[in-house]
Amino acid sequence: MEWGLFYKHPLGNRIEVRVEARYAYRGIQASLPDDLPTVSAAVYEEFVEVPLLLSSVERVEFAERELRLILGAGLCYAVLTKQELSPNVGTGPPSELGFGDFQRLSWLLDGGLALDITRSRAVFAHFRVQRDVDTFAESNDVDVTRVYLTYGFYGGLEFGF
Repeated sequence: MEWGLFYKHPLGNRIEVRVEARYAYRGIQASLPDDLPTVSAAVYEEFVEVPLLLSSVERVEFAERELRLILGAGLCYAVLTKQELSPNVGTGPPSELGFGDFQRLSWLLDGGLALDITRSRAVFAHFRVQRDVDTFAESNDVDVTRVYLTYGFYGGLEFGF
């Protein structure tokens, strides 16, 4: 589950830069290394992510409106805001991490379309693939740092100012 805001700025007629501020929540069943007292655990994580994308935009006429076809790539910085690790096997109690206990860096690919409704409003739908490259700045309390390969569809409304 994710939600966020973005700002895009044109760099010419067909290129734009986009920066986002996004909240991401992930809940997974994770296998843990053999040296930890449990075999698997439920991991619930919340992140604030800041993706930066460079995109190519192709504009076409569609039903008397402008349709934008967008293809982009970029990097994403993320900081952990909360992690709950609940062991499924073993006697260990649940553990919890807080804001800044570790950070992640990812690359991402993004493609989609946006249909202008008015001059300052549009609806959009995108497909995104994101792959974590590394985690860093782990605190001493960190037991598990997950790296993800995520993908999914997202959509919403654009409002121009």
